[in-house]
Amino acid sequence: MPTFIATADANGDFTVPFLASYTAGQKITVTAEKDSAIKTIELYAPSDTTGGVLSFGGSLLDFPLNITSVTIKQISGSISNESFSALGSPNTFMGKATSLVIDCDINNIGFYSFSGWPLVKTVQLPPTLLNIGEGAFYSCGGLESLVFPNGLQTIEQDAFNNCTSILNITFGTGLTSIGANAFAYLANAISVTCLATVPPVIQSSTFTGIKSTVKYYVPAASLAAYKAAP
Repeated sequence: MPTFIATADANGDFTVPFLASYTAGQKITVTAEKDSAIKTIELYAPSDTTGGVLSFGGSLLDFPLNITSVTIKQISGSISNESFSALGSPNTFMGKATSLVIDCDINNIGFYSFSGWPLVKTVQLPPTLLNIGEGAFYSCGGLESLVFPNGLQTIEQDAFNNCTSILNITFGTGLTSIGANAFAYLANAISVTCLATVPPVIQSSTFTGIKSTVKYYVPAASLAAYKAAP
């Protein structure tokens, strides 16, 4: 395991330089020197690691009324179920934010994690994302467009149900399946683009309530396959 060196100041204080994404058991050696004597201690990272950083754009005056963006960092693995849900909580920061940036190496967004953000217009998803869980962004009524990373494979049922302001959607090259009602009631949608060469498996209700005038764009070489897909 790596060893890091930190030197204490005159008061004996020091900052422990664990990496932001340290692993269980990572070791740090801290040295302190006084009157030509050197003392050394070793610290070990805990096996249960917790963390994560939230940063806000806009003004923190009368928080959370004047914030604009919310950025999430230093989370790995998964965002837990309902962790940032604003359903029934319009006066939280989730209920006031106008944009969301997930700037961390997660592979899963749990069910109803970001549901009910009424004012959020844009969402930036990380390239490491593999799955978006059930109802993850349910009833985010202000969302205007969605661009999914190429690595995303699955979008579960109701993930973006009732996101009525969405105009344009772009699915990446790696998408394989979309669940029931995942994009239901997108009453203002204009276009849906899917870059996957193999048509993703969808359900009969995946796009329930979407306008008949919506245009669908797919790779030219896959046009026949999309037409033939259930």
